This record gives sequence, structure tokens and C-alpha cells, in this order.
Amino acid sequence: SAQKAYPYRVVVGSVARRQGTLAKLSERATLLLKGFQAAGVERPDIVHANDLDMLPLGWAIARRYGARLLYDAHELWTDANRGVSDSIVKGAYYLERFLARRADAVVAVSDFRATAMAELLDIPKPHVVMNTPYYQALADLEPPPSLHAELGLPAGTRIVLYQGRYTDSRGMEEAILSAKYLPQDV
Repeated sequence: SAQKAYPYRVVVGSVARRQGTLAKLSERATLLLKGFQAAGVERPDIVHANDLDMLPLGWAIARRYGARLLYDAHELWTDANRGVSDSIVKGAYYLERFLARRADAVVAVSDFRATAMAELLDIPKPHVVMNTPYYQALADLEPPPSLHAELGLPAGTRIVLYQGRYTDSRGMEEAILSAKYLPQDV
């Protein structure tokens, strides 16, 4: 399909995900270097920092090149169970609070999150840009395709759908183990 022309250019970069503390530090250092290299070439006017992971890099690039900084927070990082020590969570909280206050704009995905971020980080209430489809009455929607038919499963087969990043602190194991306690029609 043809690419749509936008009045801006998007540069996307990635690094290999690794396990272990030293490997993760190496991953972040590599990402920082790649980000600064791309910013040096592109000279951005706006830096979009997606979640706390990218906020320090976004802030540093925006500061270095005089760009505006948009902090786009999809989750409350310090409230998530990430399997890290309390001291890391506390450090992340202070870092997020410090940098969110220096962003030109902050965006949250719901009014609830925006209110919570304003209180937690002591910032003006973030703008809300919901990450959900627009409302449509169920009567106006076509029935969804049958996942059973698409997967070639009998109609009575129970399906569990998990959407999100699979890591050791997201509760997947507990959800799987608890499934035996659910009624058959769930």
C-alpha cells in the first residue's frame, strides 16, 4: 500500500531485549547512543517520549537541541509490579516527577490516569488522548469473526486471550492457574 505523506519525519530505532541487570544497562546505553545519533542527524523540533523508559532520553535530546518535549504516559510505571526493588521504584518515581515537570506537554490515556499523574507527580493535569476506539452502539457493529472458526476449534472450546507484554511480573501464571476455578461458561 502507498505510504501517506506527513508534514514530519518519524525515526524509529530498536535494540535487542536482554535479561540480567548488566545486559539491561548495556541495552539502555546502546539505546541512548542510538537516540542521540539519530537526533544529531534529524535535529528534532519535537521529541515524543513514550512512557518512563524513554523520558530521560527524550528530555536529554529535547534539551540538547532546543526541541519541545511531549511525555506520553501509557501507564503508571511506579504503581506497576515490575519485580524490581523498592529503591528502584522510588528512584523511578523521583526521576519521572523531575522530568514530567520539565515536559512541554504531558499526555495520559484516560481521565483517571491523568488525575492520578497530576496528584502523584505534582504536575498540571495531563491532556487525555484515549487509546480506545470511538464509541459505537453494539447494534451498529458487525458481529466479530469467530475465533473458534479461524483457529479450527470446536465451538465449546474455551479460549484465553492475553494482550500485553509477557514478563514474569504480569500475573500470567496466576491467571492460568486460576482458570480451573472459573465456571465453564466463562
